[in-house]
Amino acid sequence: MRKISILFKLLILKIYYGKVTSNLKLLLKENVSSLIQNSTSDNAANNINLHLFDQIIDAGTKLIVGQEQHVVNRKSALIFADHAPLLNWGHDCEYLLFDTENGRLLEKVPSQFPPLDFEFNRYLFEDIFTPVRFEPSQAITDVIAGALKGTFLPFIQGERYAILFSGMSNNRHVNDMEFLYRTLIDTYGFKAANIFVLNHDGTLNYNGGPTPIVAWPGDGTAYRMKVDGKGIQADFEKILEKVGKKLSEKDFLLIHTNNHGGHDGTQSNLCTYPSWAAYTASDFAAKIKKLPKFDTLMVMMEQCHSGGFINPILTNSPAKSTHVAAACVELNNSAGGADFDPYALDWIAGVTGHYGDNSNLKQTSILLQTAEFLQVKHIIMPKQLK
Repeated sequence: MRKISILFKLLILKIYYGKVTSNLKLLLKENVSSLIQNSTSDNAANNINLHLFDQIIDAGTKLIVGQEQHVVNRKSALIFADHAPLLNWGHDCEYLLFDTENGRLLEKVPSQFPPLDFEFNRYLFEDIFTPVRFEPSQAITDVIAGALKGTFLPFIQGERYAILFSGMSNNRHVNDMEFLYRTLIDTYGFKAANIFVLNHDGTLNYNGGPTPIVAWPGDGTAYRMKVDGKGIQADFEKILEKVGKKLSEKDFLLIHTNNHGGHDGTQSNLCTYPSWAAYTASDFAAKIKKLPKFDTLMVMMEQCHSGGFINPILTNSPAKSTHVAAACVELNNSAGGADFDPYALDWIAGVTGHYGDNSNLKQTSILLQTAEFLQVKHIIMPKQLK
C-alpha cells in the first residue's frame, strides 16, 4: 500500500544492524524443518507459516512484540512464526531469534501479535515456508438470517445511526465495513450523514495487499463509504459522543467493530491503529453507559475475543433494547478470509438477503446465531415473525 517513514520504522524496531546475508538465509531455509520443530505450538507443521525478516537486529534493540516490548540480548536474525494464519489477531505466534553466524536458535519469544513491520512494511519479510493460504471468500455457514431481509428494523420509528470501526485493518476488514455500509443505506434506508466510518489512518488504507485500492471485491465497483476518522480510541469516543448528542428516545444505533482483538488475561480488548493499542471492554462499555436513553442499541463485533464485550455492554447500555452479536466467545479467535471475514460476511449477508456479488444465500433461517454468539436484553423480533 505504502511504505511508512524511516522515523516510524525506528519506533517499531529500535535499530537495524544491516541486511541478512545470503549465506545466513540459505542456512535458515535449509533448516526449515528444525525451525518448525523449534516452535512451541502444538499445531502440525503444515499449519505454521514462517516469515524471515531481512534485517539483522542489533543487541540491545527493543523489539516491539505485539502490545509489549522485548530486549534482544545478542545480534540476531528474526523469523516470525504464525501458528494460526487463517485467524485474525491476536492468536499464538512466536518471534524466533537466531545467531547471525551459525544460524543456531537463540531465543523464542511468544506473542499474540505480529511485528508492526509485518503489517506496515510487509516487503521486509520473505515467505520461507507458507503452506497455509487464504482461499477465495465464500459463504461459510448455512444458518443465515435471510428471512429477515427487509424486516431487520421494522420497529424503529426514530432516526437510525451507525458507527463502523476498524483499527489495524487488513483488506477484508475494510471490505466487511463497505458491505455493511451499502446494506444500511440500500436495504434499511440509513442516511449517509448518519453513518460514521472510522478506519486505520483515517482513509480507506489498510495493511498489506492487494494494492492499489480501487474496487470493492463484492461486485467490482468503487468503494462508496466515506471515512470520517482514524481507527483509534479517541476518534471512536469523539464520534460516539457526537451521536449521543443527537440520540432521542425513539432512535436506533448500530455499532460495528472489525479488525483484530486481544485478551490480557482479565478482559477482552479491541485493537486500534497504529500499534495494536488495546481498547478494553470495560473502557468501551463505560462510554456506552454515558449515552442518553434511546430505543435500540445493536452491536456486532467481528474481532478476536469479541465475546468478552457482551456482558459489559449489556450491563451498561442505557437503551431500551440492546442486542450484542460476537464472532467468538471471550477466549477464542475469529476466522479471517481472503477478501472478507467469514462471520461478518455471513452476518451482513443474512440481513441483506444476498452476498456482495448478489449471489443467493445457501439457506434461510430466522435464527441469527446460536446463543453462544448472540445475547440480547429485551429481544424485539419483527412483528411478522412473532
